[in-house]
Amino acid sequence: MGRSTITGWLTASGDQFKDWSAAYRLFKGDRMDIAGIFGVIRRKVVTLADPVQRYVFAHM
Repeated sequence: MGRSTITGWLTASGDQFKDWSAAYRLFKGDRMDIAGIFGVIRRKVVTLADPVQRYVFAHM
């Protein structure tokens, strides 16, 4: 399938012959605060982790 793109996602879901404009509008630009969303998730994971065990996470 190649790179993970909107086109690839739409093709994999069988929508390659439909109008893609709505999907591209949905993913255009920064519509969500990704850092804020994943910050909440990261904090929750840290509280659930065993304090004796090591854990590694990456932030991109």
